[in-house]
Amino acid sequence: MRGTVRIEQGHLSGSSSTDGAVWSFKGIPYAKPPLGSLRWRPPEPMPFWDGVRPAKEFAASPVQPRRVTSPLSYVPPAMSEDCLTLNVWTAARDPDERRPVMVWFYQGAQVWGAASAPICDGEALARVGVVVVTFAQRLGRIGNFAHPGLSDESEHGVSGNYGLLDQIAMLKWVQRNIAAFGGNPNNVTIFGQSAGSSNVSLLMASPLAKGLFHRGIAQSGGEFINTRPQAGWSSVSALRDTEKDGVRLAEVLGARSVADLRERSPADIMAVWSDEKPVNWRDGFPNPVFICAYPNVDGYVIPEMGVRAVFERGMQNDVPLITGSNAIEGAGKIGARNLKEYNEMAKNTYGPLTERFLKTFPATTDDEAREAWTLGIGDQLFSWQNWTFARLHARTSDYPVYYYRYRHIPPYPPGFEFPEGEGDPRKILGAFHGAEIQYVFRTLEKRDWPWQSEDRQVSNIISSYWMNFAKSGDPNGPGLPQWPRFDDANERTLFFDPVPSVGKAPDTDRLSFWDAHFGLVGQLDPAK
Repeated sequence: MRGTVRIEQGHLSGSSSTDGAVWSFKGIPYAKPPLGSLRWRPPEPMPFWDGVRPAKEFAASPVQPRRVTSPLSYVPPAMSEDCLTLNVWTAARDPDERRPVMVWFYQGAQVWGAASAPICDGEALARVGVVVVTFAQRLGRIGNFAHPGLSDESEHGVSGNYGLLDQIAMLKWVQRNIAAFGGNPNNVTIFGQSAGSSNVSLLMASPLAKGLFHRGIAQSGGEFINTRPQAGWSSVSALRDTEKDGVRLAEVLGARSVADLRERSPADIMAVWSDEKPVNWRDGFPNPVFICAYPNVDGYVIPEMGVRAVFERGMQNDVPLITGSNAIEGAGKIGARNLKEYNEMAKNTYGPLTERFLKTFPATTDDEAREAWTLGIGDQLFSWQNWTFARLHARTSDYPVYYYRYRHIPPYPPGFEFPEGEGDPRKILGAFHGAEIQYVFRTLEKRDWPWQSEDRQVSNIISSYWMNFAKSGDPNGPGLPQWPRFDDANERTLFFDPVPSVGKAPDTDRLSFWDAHFGLVGQLDPAK
């Protein structure tokens, strides 16, 4: 690939890796900056430019609250509402090579995130045959704020979901331009973790995304609750509910019109219902961070029936799927500190299902209570979502589903404490939420940890499965243990350890509690 490429808006100049094997093109605008009157509007096409536009540096990340304070956090160096940009890594030497394309959707609870995070650098994957795209979208209240006045402006009578519309605009850009980088627009895999995984499920449910991608990989996240926030955590809500929240926020700001709201700074908008302290892993993610900050079921971007119903009826964008979760998804999340608090939180959260919850997650000591809540919150937010994702798609799709559980524990460096002062992180965190990301990207060296040969082995294995899947829709290939398809009858699962193995889906007795909690009893029974 030459250092200069031509896309529909004009020419770009990129940078080569040290050895010249990979070219990167960073900070490419895929839509017009959503500033001023374009705030809280669907993205508009980027105009043409003259000359050659430098594409050698990451652009600013989306505006977002102060980042979670933990040893694993990434704090973007610059933030701006002018953030609708993407980055491309390619080792193609000719635009006609038509390599598989992998588009990364970052994590961050729909509120945080950056396409410039070092562990998501695309160079290593590009070296072995794929074209990698990372991108930024509007987040939080800048990306998802809904209000009746905004809905009145819309030709579709809706508001919010601007971040999802950004994603769709980005995928359309990929369709029109990725061939210039040696990528194949007819072989695009979307993959993401946490919020990025949820976005994979949302795009599979959205009629607006039909035909824009051809495979999906969903790592630890989905949107299959179809309710208002549960247990202090957000989920997709109905448009009219989110509009009511928007009216409340406008009242707090003293804004009397949409025009007035657009005059307010992002900092003022994000500060509403917030004490402006950093959101801390030890204090959890308080509800105010998510109010007016999450996608909604609007009947346009997301069908009115909701994501789960779309999959139940087989109306999703039908593509091959990899999905799964990690062994200790709830590590580091807000939870009970002792047995008394655990029992009180269970009663307040689960009401008539409290007895069943306590039988499913039993505890008789303070230590057991902390562990039980960690398992419960990880199941609720992530593992149940991906188990449900796999079950629904396997039932109603014409394409294969591959299900996994990631169990490999990274080698935390000496002195690493998370939670602070509470013991060995290998035992407490284990294979935590997001532990697999740098293994997938082959970017272990981006963290100065005491990596061992087994870490490099796991990284090579999981990334090879992902890339094989991107190439053909089947993760299997030479030198890899056979990964069987997931189906209702046996729920075969690949377990990611230094030596992968296959078995039945884990923890299904425990995960079945959430079927009851979220109203799925009987609906996913294979006999029905």
